[in-house]
Amino acid sequence: MGERNKHSPLIKDFSQWMQDHVARKSPLYNNMPPCPFAARAMARGEVTLSIIEDLEPIAIIKTYSPQVGMSHIFLWPNFRDMSEDEFDDWLYEQNENNFGHWVMAFDPRADREFPVWQAFNQDDYAILLVQSLLEISEASANLSNTGYYRHMPDHILEHIANREVKAHAWNEIEKRLQSQGKETCQEER
Repeated sequence: MGERNKHSPLIKDFSQWMQDHVARKSPLYNNMPPCPFAARAMARGEVTLSIIEDLEPIAIIKTYSPQVGMSHIFLWPNFRDMSEDEFDDWLYEQNENNFGHWVMAFDPRADREFPVWQAFNQDDYAILLVQSLLEISEASANLSNTGYYRHMPDHILEHIANREVKAHAWNEIEKRLQSQGKETCQEER
């Protein structure tokens, strides 16, 4: 069986879960979907979905700056190649050295404390999402004014606060680089 056919059920199951659970309203999120932007992004073709054998494609996406507005979702069937702790450490390292891109992940071995993950009911692959750090920070700020985070546990809110610190730091780096680029262009004239 070809690779495309072998993975077709994964893609079908994932897409159905996205439609049935990720894009549907939930009281946990103040009657908003777990990801309020998912349905629109999918309809606009702003989401790529790939099945990966290892984590290298994520480093490549981060290095070569994904297109603005794009979300990259990776399904990783070989997640058991790492222990839960190794996977957590890898994820932490990716976001410490984020290059302006944030990686979120769902490891099916971890606790499923939210209904959206409980509904996923899948343990054949991990899900990884790569997005622009500044875009996700802006979206998060917009959601914070809606009550979206009202029922979130403290450890999730701490994660979001950490991401905001990283976004601010990256924004400052980008400003400096842009300023230096302008100065270099003016000196070359």
